[in-house]
Amino acid sequence: MVGEFNLENIEFDDGYKIAESFSRGRVLVSQTEPNYTKLVMVVQSSNLVRTLELYCQPHHWNPLMENFSIVNRLHDNVFVMYERYKPHDLASRCRDFVFVRAAVKRGERLFVVEKSVEHPNFPEGHSIVRGKIKERVVALIPHPQDPQTVMMVIRMNIDFGGFNSTDDNIAMAVAMLKHVTCFRDYCAQKELLQHEMTSPLYCFKTTHSEKSLI
Repeated sequence: MVGEFNLENIEFDDGYKIAESFSRGRVLVSQTEPNYTKLVMVVQSSNLVRTLELYCQPHHWNPLMENFSIVNRLHDNVFVMYERYKPHDLASRCRDFVFVRAAVKRGERLFVVEKSVEHPNFPEGHSIVRGKIKERVVALIPHPQDPQTVMMVIRMNIDFGGFNSTDDNIAMAVAMLKHVTCFRDYCAQKELLQHEMTSPLYCFKTTHSEKSLI
């Protein structure tokens, strides 16, 4: 699964244009790859694994997250996940996703890659729109100039479902990424980053081959 996605130079904006720019980061839309969007922001942290653990608990920091659960563990650092989001405005509907998440370390960088799957315990509902994650990559990169911060990049290609145009789908993606910037404020609570992890989900002490993450 990890091998399906290009993880090189993910932090660069080549081929993207800025859709939203604000103090906590910037959201970009691809000009070369249809339906691709990206978030780039800096997070106050010097511990990449701890930052990853906090990010992977979105029900604590994302105001749009209505339901979040780990369905089952497939392998070390590989999980089947379920997420359900509240409508982001009066014109939208709840959306949910069932997907595989794999975490991998490349050098000093941590990556989370996600892709939708079908699961018998989570069939599509009538009142909730089922979205499809074609690709979502989260990169945590040590900041080259400030060891107390982490560069966080999210690149995604998601079909949110229920839209008649690509522009509407991209607008939903931009709105979702803007809410992810709440994670920066969450990490600013230093006690969260300093608190000892009693049962971490992810472990990178052992190197896994790409085959073990498929």
